[in-house]
Amino acid sequence: MAFDRYKAEMDHQRDRESAEIDRQRAEIELERMREQHRHEIEMKNLELQLQRCTAVTASPAVRADNLRVVDAARMIPKFDQSDMENYLVSFERICAVNAWTRQYWSAILQTQLTDKALKVFAELSEQDCSNYDTLKKALLVAYELCPEVYRKRFRSFTNLTQDTYADFAFKLHNVFKRWLEGVKAYDVDALRQTMLLEQFFEVLADDLKIWLTDRKPNTLSEAAQLADQYVAVHKSLCAKLD
Repeated sequence: MAFDRYKAEMDHQRDRESAEIDRQRAEIELERMREQHRHEIEMKNLELQLQRCTAVTASPAVRADNLRVVDAARMIPKFDQSDMENYLVSFERICAVNAWTRQYWSAILQTQLTDKALKVFAELSEQDCSNYDTLKKALLVAYELCPEVYRKRFRSFTNLTQDTYADFAFKLHNVFKRWLEGVKAYDVDALRQTMLLEQFFEVLADDLKIWLTDRKPNTLSEAAQLADQYVAVHKSLCAKLD
């Protein structure tokens, strides 16, 4: 009798466990279906956005110096988002060598974009997605290739054993150029201020550095005045608290 009761309890327990497993599987399948549905909607919206952008940037009839955009796209290497900066350098050189009008560069580039880069393109306004410089900037920001990244990369750049010194010098120059172009400092006066600001920021406390970075001072004098204002305000607040 006791055995039968024990067996019945065990059977009941197994039934509950089986029902729980079935419930969990059903929830997982339902969530998978929901996720798939969300993905399909997102892709559909992305497709519609791309159609609107593409309508602005190019059409089959549009020609870039007697070359259709679709034909030009066949001459562009496959998109490589793992090395965005060098891909864009190669893209620009191909466009320049073929003398393609800059007006059509965005239309040509968008035919190669995939994944994250394609989403960046679709999220731009119709006017912005037709402007190559705006598209390029958006891609570099999305892939975290901002001036500060280039600055840190330049300061920590080391030669790789497989590189010749000529290769190393070329890469170093490119990183340096991108850093300075990003902060609009690729001339003597702006370069001088950039070097001074960089060294000035090195001696600042982290909280002051963050506050000052948000204000984007263009000269050492401006940065120093802002820093003094910050210190004066904080001293005043501390005095009131005391």
